[in-house]
Amino acid sequence: MRLLSGRACDLPPVLRNKLFAFRYRVFVEQLGWQLGDGQSRFERDEFDRFDTLYVVGQDARAEVVACARLLPTLRPCLLERHFSDLLAAPLQSAAHVWELSRFAVGRDLPDTDGLTELLAAVLEAAAYCGCDELVGVTFSSLARRFRSQGAEVVSLGPSRILDGRRVEACAMNIHRSLNGLRVRLPVGSKATPPIAEIAGSISEKMET
Repeated sequence: MRLLSGRACDLPPVLRNKLFAFRYRVFVEQLGWQLGDGQSRFERDEFDRFDTLYVVGQDARAEVVACARLLPTLRPCLLERHFSDLLAAPLQSAAHVWELSRFAVGRDLPDTDGLTELLAAVLEAAAYCGCDELVGVTFSSLARRFRSQGAEVVSLGPSRILDGRRVEACAMNIHRSLNGLRVRLPVGSKATPPIAEIAGSISEKMET
């Protein structure tokens, strides 16, 4: 899997469209979420801004097979706006705290390896931007899988059932999680997204 990272305003339009189409297949068609534009078959929301940072995985045919979205908490984010009931305390808005959302790995990828490589790439991209901690809402089952792969994940409050599945708000320490993940990455893989592959992707840290 080839991993790329870049802000929305830097991603080529073809790649950006493939990303939103992949998210539609995963979150709308497979998971049944009531999201997206049925006409265009894209899934995007108010948090897909020009400055949103993405990590994208592509296969040998340049098709999108994995994705994740990163947002600085100094600006509006999904957890604070729509899932604040999952927080035991107010969300800390700080330059070193970013939100992870829309994390997905395609069904055709080796299950554990694809998840681990994508998560490691997300952590590397976030660390490059000066982030120390990721927060977000996720399935409790996915949080357990992150922990099983070596990530340090802690709950931020109570869980609840959403569309038949248990979800919770979590926080992940970037550097300790990277150390835990590195020992599980396939031999020869790179956790760091090849920043130079997209002009201006994250060659400059995001302004806050």
